[in-house]
Amino acid sequence: MWFYTSFGWTEIKFDTFLQKILPNSTIIRRGRYYNKGAKPTIQAGQDGVSGIALLKHAITDVKKAIEDKNLVEPDMFIFSDDTDCKISLENGVYIYHDQEYKKKLEELVKEYNKNLPETKMVFLFASSEIETWFLADSNNTFEKAYPQISPFTHKLNVFCSNKIFPINKLESFSLYDEKNSSCRIKISEHCIQKFVKSFPDSNYSKRIQGQDFITLLDPQSLLNLTDFFNPAYDAIIHNRDFIPITT
Repeated sequence: MWFYTSFGWTEIKFDTFLQKILPNSTIIRRGRYYNKGAKPTIQAGQDGVSGIALLKHAITDVKKAIEDKNLVEPDMFIFSDDTDCKISLENGVYIYHDQEYKKKLEELVKEYNKNLPETKMVFLFASSEIETWFLADSNNTFEKAYPQISPFTHKLNVFCSNKIFPINKLESFSLYDEKNSSCRIKISEHCIQKFVKSFPDSNYSKRIQGQDFITLLDPQSLLNLTDFFNPAYDAIIHNRDFIPITT
């Protein structure tokens, strides 16, 4: 199985998480994608590429891969990224608020259908950020990291509702900001980081906590994320496609 994801701090050990879903599979990261100037190692991801840039890398990769005469077609590829509010599920329909992003995603699907037609395609999106996964499994992440702030999610809900934005449904936490091509309110920066900092000697960062949390996640605990994670997980387990484009 191949997978594409950013090589930012949080995603360095993403293969560890995927291995929990498919413990008997060989999982291969297709490239370490990061922004120009960054020099990450397996221990330090720094500034990872995401969004349209990551889709472009994946498109280029599949075009180059088929040039290898000894290529063994993978049974599946997984593309994982934060949606950053670019996609939302509304009344059962996937809505793309960034049409260029949708165009590139469709181009990637087309390249796989053309060049590796037997490969299943799964888009494992974190909506709107991977922090929603951490919150969905807070017993294994935030509760362990911040025992002084327990019960973490309850107190976070109160903080966000009073000060910033109510957390009603994790996968639709905020709305798309076209000017910044991202969420109007980022759950990581505007909610979690500010909340944790409100306690003495406490902090949250993707580099430290985020890098650890991805290895602690239990995929089964994320199945209540029904817009994106649950259908993608189901597709991985049952070896079928999940492409969040409503036709």
